[in-house]
Amino acid sequence: MQEDAWGFDSFEGLIRRQWRMIALIWVGIVAAAALALTLMPASFTATTWLFSDPTVRTILPGESRGSAPLNDTARLESAVELIGSERTLQAVVRDLGLAVGMPGATAMEREHQAIRWLGERIKAQRRGQTYLISVRASAGDPLMAARLANGVANAFLRIEVEGKVDDILAEQAALRDRVIAAGVAVDRTQGILDATAEPGYEARQEAQAAQAQYQMLLGRLKQVETEAFLQVPSTRIVVEATAPLYAAAPRSNLALALAAGFATVLGLLVALVRERTTTGFVDEQEAVRTLGVKPILSVPRQKLQRGVDGEWCLSPADQLTRAPLAEFPEAVRRLRVSIDQARHREGLDHAGTVVMMASATPGEGKTTLALALARSYALAGHSSLVIDCDLRNPSLHKHLGLEPCCGLFEYLTGPSEPSRLKAMLIPDDISGAHLAVGGLGAHKATDDLIAGPAFARLIAAAKRSFELVILDSPPMGTVVDGLYLAPFADVVAFVMRYRSTPRAAAVQALAALENSRDGRSALVGVLNLHPEPGVAKGYRASVYTTRELSPSAR
Repeated sequence: MQEDAWGFDSFEGLIRRQWRMIALIWVGIVAAAALALTLMPASFTATTWLFSDPTVRTILPGESRGSAPLNDTARLESAVELIGSERTLQAVVRDLGLAVGMPGATAMEREHQAIRWLGERIKAQRRGQTYLISVRASAGDPLMAARLANGVANAFLRIEVEGKVDDILAEQAALRDRVIAAGVAVDRTQGILDATAEPGYEARQEAQAAQAQYQMLLGRLKQVETEAFLQVPSTRIVVEATAPLYAAAPRSNLALALAAGFATVLGLLVALVRERTTTGFVDEQEAVRTLGVKPILSVPRQKLQRGVDGEWCLSPADQLTRAPLAEFPEAVRRLRVSIDQARHREGLDHAGTVVMMASATPGEGKTTLALALARSYALAGHSSLVIDCDLRNPSLHKHLGLEPCCGLFEYLTGPSEPSRLKAMLIPDDISGAHLAVGGLGAHKATDDLIAGPAFARLIAAAKRSFELVILDSPPMGTVVDGLYLAPFADVVAFVMRYRSTPRAAAVQALAALENSRDGRSALVGVLNLHPEPGVAKGYRASVYTTRELSPSAR
């Protein structure tokens, strides 16, 4: 067993194997996103731009009001907060009549609902470190969005001017009281001067000071009264909002792009998790990395097909003669080439080579491959015999459409006579191969029969009579009979079912097989029932079955 590596080839194989599931996830998520975007109401956003003047704007010369001015940042942040204040929103609600149609039993409740509704759709923000303030309004109608943005801006400017005027009026009231007090002081000092024939210096100075104070306060009062009619806001509108042409939300292109990206990532993650949680092998490379067996061939999954004679094939093995250009027969021929190459490497080119079809668990497709391999060799001109060695659960007869009959089990439990051996063999009319069925099935342990002398004599006689002897063994992980069959094998074809054979079971079966089989025997791996053909699409064998031959090629 080798270390399980992960690289670009593995990732490419993951995409190739799981593309249907990835595509299903992708289409589902993108379609759901498109449906949600279709049902989602459109929202339009309009923006009014305000400029907050950092300088103190005065109309009259020498105007100076209040305490020390705020710095620019404080002024702008204050303006942003005031734009979204309840007072501003209330003014907009009343200006635009937004309370009409709002839920509520009283006018006040409807107005509060309108203020809450408007507050959710208005956003004021300072743009960076500039003196610009954006007032954004969102609504389902583009004209309403522009009305709201402009209405909030104008209401804020009006409230700002009203605030300044209120400050001036408060100062005007205070000045008026001081002017009255200063007038009283002037009358008092002037009365003292009039009552004295020769007023002193101090009396005259006090009267002049009172008169000067009165004139100064009176002038200031007149100036403040003028200022109340000349106030302008320190913030002004530089760009009014217009009705937007396109909806700001939902942003369909961006949303679909994000949905597509999310669907792709999710599909890959689900595919990766599915691959990692699958108990069986998903491709030849993984089997090679896990088991350390080379070569490992893929045999494609086959659906029921018609032969060249138009009749349905009873078994995929029937395609060797009735649909020889299909993908399954081509895969069997590749398996035959691999077995021949293994025989040549191990110096087993002699006649009477024994090939054992082994697996870790039941249902891997050994019997189908064994029958197909025997037919392939027979059609290539080599005498071949396939023996159903699964004495407890024989199944070769099912692929031939035969009823259970006397076979290997009955031969091994009866007298060993040459006539009985010949009677057990069934010729395959469609290929010329010979078959030995398992029999009626045993209801007791059969390992002693496989390990007994009768079976050894049978194998020896078969090797003298046939070039290839193929043993269809029971599963290694279930029945011990296969461990007694292994020493007879020159080549072992270890069959694994795609995504089904547990990795741990395959490793354990190979370890047990390694201890039992002859050290000179070769080992070939087979990944059976693979959903993808092992050849490029343009050269698949099935292409040639549907391609009409030209007259010169017939």
